[in-house]
Amino acid sequence: MHFSAAARAIDQHLETAVALLQQTAEINSCSANPAGVNNVQDIFQYEFERLGFAVNRLQHEPFGSHLTAANCLPGQTAILLTGHADTVHPADGEFQKVVRENDRLRGPGVYDMKGGLVLIILALKGLAETGLLHKVPLRILIAGDEEIGLPDSAPLHQELGELSSAALVFESGREQNAVITARRGCAFFKLAVQGKSAHSGSSFTQGANAICQLTHLIQQISALTDLERQLTLNVGVIQGGESPNIVPDCAWASFDLRCVSSADFELTFKALAKITADIAVPGTKAALELQRWVKPMEHSNEAAALAASYRRAAAQAGFSAEPYPGVIGGGSSANLLSSYVRTIDGLGPFGCGAHTTEEWMSIASLKEKARALAFWLIDSLQENAGRYSY
Repeated sequence: MHFSAAARAIDQHLETAVALLQQTAEINSCSANPAGVNNVQDIFQYEFERLGFAVNRLQHEPFGSHLTAANCLPGQTAILLTGHADTVHPADGEFQKVVRENDRLRGPGVYDMKGGLVLIILALKGLAETGLLHKVPLRILIAGDEEIGLPDSAPLHQELGELSSAALVFESGREQNAVITARRGCAFFKLAVQGKSAHSGSSFTQGANAICQLTHLIQQISALTDLERQLTLNVGVIQGGESPNIVPDCAWASFDLRCVSSADFELTFKALAKITADIAVPGTKAALELQRWVKPMEHSNEAAALAASYRRAAAQAGFSAEPYPGVIGGGSSANLLSSYVRTIDGLGPFGCGAHTTEEWMSIASLKEKARALAFWLIDSLQENAGRYSY
């Protein structure tokens, strides 16, 4: 009875959810536009307060605010439902409007990942119709800085992760509704080389070419890539020099490392340190800086069990949700949360074109995945009847 009531309510609220998604997606909330992020969070705050949740906002300049909502007591163990309000689409870009084309909603952030946030609200509205919404302890976290690596909200993720029995992340849905249980870790590095400037004609031998030394190191760094181990190093930025007739005295490069395990990171970091010490151009010296390290979301039995319970709810909702066959290359808040609590990801609606002007989301998927979340929460309530208070 609870399942059918939730499904009917989700059907009834679907068009309202689509309108909410269009409204929030047409507010530019690029990570570098904190005012836009805050405007989106204002709308979600209103929606959660209407559902009876206590809402808090946290903000530190220059980032957009982070929203938390809860129907439980402070310090109480709860289920965490999470996503992010920021997007990658620039405020001065042309891609700002949402267009509906049959089942598809096209627009900035509809797939990555405001669709996932609206899905949470739609599912909770369905659960409210059953009278069970406030029987299961829940917390919601909507970050404002995910697209830039959670530099401000990482402590908040840790705090709420440690208070959670499970974390469900509503990032963009994948092909065949696959559930993500593993993501590669990501490290960002800066490699700087100091040399000695000189006139390239009259005093060439007195110089020490920093660019030549940097390129010598870059070739070795790139050679560490091992596709079979899903370990990649990508040099994405190079700068150096002033003029063709001056031996450059400085040069630097930024690169990222992606890997499936913390052990691979440690081994690669040692290799990078050894490479940095290899001086091929006399008179130069190099320095390697690790700017940020986001741990991998590694496969675990706990996450597999959580994925299996979601898969059962998805089957009740009428679709299959098998585990993703492998490791996702990109990172998300699941990388961080999985260090503290069993976590699954990719539970948002299906679509395509994330981070591009071709981004779209399926409305039918929004409905069926909202049903799956509502059904999973009902199942969770039944499984934990002895611990949750009615």
